[in-house]
Amino acid sequence: MNSFGLLEALGSIDDIYIEEARSKIKDDVTERKLTTKKVFKRNTILAAAIITLMTLCGLGFAAGVILPYPGRVIDQYSQTPNENYLETVKSTLENEIANDYTLELRIDEIVVDEKETIRMAEMYKGSELAESRGWSDSYLEDHFIAVFVKYYAVYDNSKTPLDSGINTYYYYLVEDVENDLWIVVDSMHIDTIR
Repeated sequence: MNSFGLLEALGSIDDIYIEEARSKIKDDVTERKLTTKKVFKRNTILAAAIITLMTLCGLGFAAGVILPYPGRVIDQYSQTPNENYLETVKSTLENEIANDYTLELRIDEIVVDEKETIRMAEMYKGSELAESRGWSDSYLEDHFIAVFVKYYAVYDNSKTPLDSGINTYYYYLVEDVENDLWIVVDSMHIDTIR
């Protein structure tokens, strides 16, 4: 083999390794791009899920409205304040029917729960939440009430995560003393049926 043939053979070997290296680098870059896209997509989905969960858990209700009684209340209930606290809770449930995800709703029981009223009023007394809402201990003693509600509902679960069937809740209300109206300020789902 002459020197020209040797150089040509070495050049072709060199070209083979260069092409193989280029191909490997190109594959690595493509894989990194895909991995980066997968990580970005996963993180985006995770962030959206966290925001959704925060919203569903009530953390998304940070913006409140000033109501005509002492304190600031979260405006998450579609209600018609009434002189009768049971009527206020009824209006909250009746307005639930207006939502496009509620297919059926029937109220089975709605009563004042004295024990829960006392328990929650004692829990609120002296708390930062009560202070932020302008509720003194005496205000809570005279103008706070817990109402137990049991109702049957059918929901369109393509639009809401709410459970169809029998639901039990406590609705907590305070009285607007200037207007003698009761207003729902909070609610709690009860897991066990009474």
